[in-house]
Amino acid sequence: MDHMGFGPEGCDLFHQLKVYKGYAQDKAVIDYSFHGVIQHIDDTILGQMEAMVHEQGIASFKLYLTYQHKLQDGAVYRALSKLKKVGALTAVHPENDATIAIKRAQFLNEGKTTPEYHALSRPLECEAEAVARMINLAKLADDAPLYIVHLSNGLGLDYARIARQNNQAVWGETCPQYLLLDERCYLQPDGLKYILSPPLRPEAEKAKLWQGLIDGSIDTVATDHCAFTYQEQKQLGIDDFSLCPNGLPGVETRMPLLFSEGVMKNRISVQRFVYLTSYKPAKLFGLYPKKGCFEVGSDADLVIFDANEKRIINHDVLHDNSDYTPFEGTACHGWPIMTISRGAIVAHQGTFTGQAGYGQFMHRKPFKAQNS
Repeated sequence: MDHMGFGPEGCDLFHQLKVYKGYAQDKAVIDYSFHGVIQHIDDTILGQMEAMVHEQGIASFKLYLTYQHKLQDGAVYRALSKLKKVGALTAVHPENDATIAIKRAQFLNEGKTTPEYHALSRPLECEAEAVARMINLAKLADDAPLYIVHLSNGLGLDYARIARQNNQAVWGETCPQYLLLDERCYLQPDGLKYILSPPLRPEAEKAKLWQGLIDGSIDTVATDHCAFTYQEQKQLGIDDFSLCPNGLPGVETRMPLLFSEGVMKNRISVQRFVYLTSYKPAKLFGLYPKKGCFEVGSDADLVIFDANEKRIINHDVLHDNSDYTPFEGTACHGWPIMTISRGAIVAHQGTFTGQAGYGQFMHRKPFKAQNS
């Protein structure tokens, strides 16, 4: 499920869906869906939400509290309220934009332009404050269901825990980069490679996120994959971190990294691994039981791991459209050796065996509370 990018200024909800379906047409090799993207809120946008959910099968929408198309609190409240009514899950990129803008300008004015100041301009409190704000706005919006994307720190996780202890409909994800990497990466000569938002955090935050995976406070592990190239696109920030595209590649390394660092190091069970990567996403995003389980009538979607296989991650053997991996040189214990999509083997021992156009668009079911 891809997060659709922003479209032209003022475009309606259907615009980007048409664009992204065009990207996938006759090219997708596995089944796919999209999260709706909300760039602004007005009566027209609110009026299109029901059709997007019930006619187009888009049962989740992402909104942003920072970046070009950030929403103010009033718009966020209206979006949450309407999405709850039409049966959709609201996903949010939570960062306090006003504070970030001030800190970023301060650093740039002082000539502090290197990658570490990207992280310092977006401290974890900026993210955690926005997490707490979204939780409270969702509660005010008749307890609208809320999904917090790419959580990077323990304080934000604590706010989510409090909400769930009060039976609020809040779920959250983290990503491998926040579990394995930390802010020291920005001090390396190639620190631009690691610019993403939220940024990498102090080392101590990693253990807090692992604890969230272990105790059930974090529900899924995603990637926030962005295939920017280091040699070209990331170099835009060579003299000014604020000009560097935000995002890391990671879709291909998500499963082996979590298996190696989680299962093989006895942090999580194999069952918990499946829950985080397959079962829970299928439940939350309207795909269960067609996806996310191994039952009669379900799609035969399987990834087979060899728990004895040991690999060193090297970008030369990966298949994304970037020119680097942030996990270069990382040792993995356990590796996926076969991928089966609807009964067809589409990858085997690192070789793609599927075909373009095999993937089908997944018309997702409206969100329901029992999905939790």
